[in-house]
Amino acid sequence: MRIIKNYFVLFLTFSSLIFSQGIKVNQITQITDTSKGEFYYPQFSPDGSKVFFTSDSYKGLWYLDLTSNQVTNVTTQEGAGYAFTFSADSKNVIYRTQKYEGMKKYYSVFEQNIATKEIKTLETDKGGIYPPQLTTANQIVCADEKGLNGYNLESGKSELQKSVSKPIVIIDNQKIVLFVNGEKKILAPLGEGNYIWPSVSPDNQKLVFTFAGHGTYVSDLDGNIISNLGKANAPQWSPDSKRIMYMADIDDGHKVINSEIYIIDADGTNKVQVTNTVNVHEMYPVWSPDGKKAAFNSYDGKIYLAELNID
Repeated sequence: MRIIKNYFVLFLTFSSLIFSQGIKVNQITQITDTSKGEFYYPQFSPDGSKVFFTSDSYKGLWYLDLTSNQVTNVTTQEGAGYAFTFSADSKNVIYRTQKYEGMKKYYSVFEQNIATKEIKTLETDKGGIYPPQLTTANQIVCADEKGLNGYNLESGKSELQKSVSKPIVIIDNQKIVLFVNGEKKILAPLGEGNYIWPSVSPDNQKLVFTFAGHGTYVSDLDGNIISNLGKANAPQWSPDSKRIMYMADIDDGHKVINSEIYIIDADGTNKVQVTNTVNVHEMYPVWSPDGKKAAFNSYDGKIYLAELNID
């Protein structure tokens, strides 16, 4: 599918809209249409040259090359679009797939070369394995009930890891589970409840998470609360760890009736609105690696790209 550059500019008034705190949205552009399907949950490749996305059920994985504006399918496997990651050089995408045998779910993990489509199998038909996370240029890990399994992307060898070079966070039994220097921490900073959307800041110093029904919070890696961001769903750290981008969505119990994108400082100050539309409900934003762009999907399955200037 060929996407014409600047296919659709979302409300041209944004091109001259300057917010306080030195944030300027230069332009918001629709970069996919729905002629080949509805796409959701975008992610930038580490070099920022491509935007990857999936279906609403996480089946399959595609990307848009921001130079050629060409959309390419990577895989059609079930679950591949959920929490995938990349090699540090952007040459490979690593994803987890799923299948059912009776009532039991099994996962496999694959490394696929984006250019050649060559696939390496890192894990096959394993139960209870979490999505892959990059730790170093040549290593990813997947958590399971025993701890962290590390996979060397050069040799393909795997082994149980007692420690890795960066904190790894997952959700297990509605609680935050953090692996730091080989130590497993189970965190429930606000008591019993449902914790979702956790992520460690790029500087490995802080944690952002949402406590369902209460709001989104920033804490240190021991779970001590630093700030309350209010309703800030699907929070995403900026590359410099200073800000968080999120969606403020409203539903009627059946469907989303409004959603906008915001940016806020990690200390809970300087909230600014990135989108302000009536007919487009923007959701699940992500930062580009250089912090100069953001990608997000609309409720009806279109991917958008925002150009940002942040002082």
